Amino acid sequence: MNRSRWPSRHNKRLGTRGPAGSPPTRTRPPKSAAKDKSQQPLLSDLLLDLLRVRDEPRFAKDLRDELLAKHSGRAPTPQVVRNTLESLVAKGRIRRR
Repeated sequence: MNRSRWPSRHNKRLGTRGPAGSPPTRTRPPKSAAKDKSQQPLLSDLLLDLLRVRDEPRFAKDLRDELLAKHSGRAPTPQVVRNTLESLVAKGRIRRR
């Protein structure tokens, strides 16, 4: 016997189950907003492209400024740029100098 204070997920009052034995019914429309957006390139791919242009060490701030200039629709924070660069180093796609 379930003695929880909270109602069961399959409580008939909540309308989450149909007749006995049928699968749960969906009350909300599926989330298709993400599919409607046009696919943007990944931040890591954009940073890799910027790093390939020059073969010299660069500050994350400079990379972010260049990214904002070339891709005005993208506005990552400096911390996001640093984290993405750290991820690329960890995966061995770039080297730290």
